[in-house]
Amino acid sequence: MALAPAKASPIAHSVTSTVAAATTVGKAKITSAPKSATVAKGKSHRFKVRASGNKLKYQWQVKKPTSHRWVKATGSSAKTKIHNIKATTSLNGAKYRVIVSNPRGKTTSKSATLTVVSAPKITTQPKSVTTTAKSNVTLSVKATGGSMSYQWQRKAGSKWANIAKATRSTQSFTAATGQSAHEYRVIASNKAGNATSSSVKVTTVVKPTVKIQGWIQTTAGRSVTIKSQATGGSLSYQWEREVKGVDGKFSWKIISGATGANYTLTAQSKNELDTYRVKVSNKAGQATSMKTVLFVNSTKQDPFALDQIFTMPDWMVTFFKPSQTPSDTEPGKIDLYVNLLLGNISDSVIDPADWIVVEYIGSNGNIYNNSGYTVEDSYLDIGSLLPMDVDVESSMGYGVVFADVPAAAVKGGVWRITDHYDGSVEYVKGF
Repeated sequence: MALAPAKASPIAHSVTSTVAAATTVGKAKITSAPKSATVAKGKSHRFKVRASGNKLKYQWQVKKPTSHRWVKATGSSAKTKIHNIKATTSLNGAKYRVIVSNPRGKTTSKSATLTVVSAPKITTQPKSVTTTAKSNVTLSVKATGGSMSYQWQRKAGSKWANIAKATRSTQSFTAATGQSAHEYRVIASNKAGNATSSSVKVTTVVKPTVKIQGWIQTTAGRSVTIKSQATGGSLSYQWEREVKGVDGKFSWKIISGATGANYTLTAQSKNELDTYRVKVSNKAGQATSMKTVLFVNSTKQDPFALDQIFTMPDWMVTFFKPSQTPSDTEPGKIDLYVNLLLGNISDSVIDPADWIVVEYIGSNGNIYNNSGYTVEDSYLDIGSLLPMDVDVESSMGYGVVFADVPAAAVKGGVWRITDHYDGSVEYVKGF
């Protein structure tokens, strides 16, 4: 006799279903964790996760920069595999992670850091440098904005070109050989943009050289410029004048404010035979020019002083020891005397009596003399003089000149000396 089939037990059916589900649902597993990101302030960013398993659920967490605790992230995407956030300054440095779960269990991802940056701003510009050949040069820049990268550039012609491997906030290199000048700049950038520094010059200098004119001829009251020609690069100048001390020794004195390549002054008779020079310097050294002599033609308004040595084309001259006495022959007139020292600086033998005339121009403008250059029994005749470069002693001569001048015209007058060979004229202070 056949037996009827037994009915399935409800308990057995439940166990079977659970086993089937267990073999179908695998434990949640993260296959790609969220990655750290640098984001410009105000921009959005999506943190992503990839996981395997069925019936997955997500919960993003955040640990803010000011906290040590992980808390649930909020927002509509906080329970999805892609979490959207808006970068703000307060979130700079925040960490994010996600918990992925299903019926078999849960797993937590590694954390990712959010770096929030602002537009770059250069706070300390690089500075121009002057240096010597083959020396080490370092340029530097400071910038704000966060997560900065740098690219240094050098100007080539009218265009800027990147310098290979020059990607730090400081750039060091060896200066060029010889005199040169190159421009540099740096571009600082991040996710929020970029900023370009001001351009700077790196100037390489060599030891300076300098030349100036050997002598200058001018007239009292006129502006005169002593020019220099110098090489070396990035030069500093200091002009000097030679002065005679109380001990009779000469030394060089700095001219205040005379720090340009050229030196300009208004000539005065007192500047006759003044000597000047210029010193130039840079980081490679210093050079001093030869001296230049200033020859100044006097005027009635600015005559030479007594005892001052001055020159004429063929003569070196000094007037000294003036005196005056009432005239014995002409009442109301004064006999004016002055001692005269002449030196022959030409290349020929000259008798000054042939050419030199000395007169007195009174304060009334009239000219007075006693036949000009005077030779009488009571005075010494200078006679012919040899050139100074032949015999210094025989090139010098001493004599006395005088003029009869009305008493009222003596004060404020000037002596005038004329060389009639070349027409040159100079003036010397009178009484």
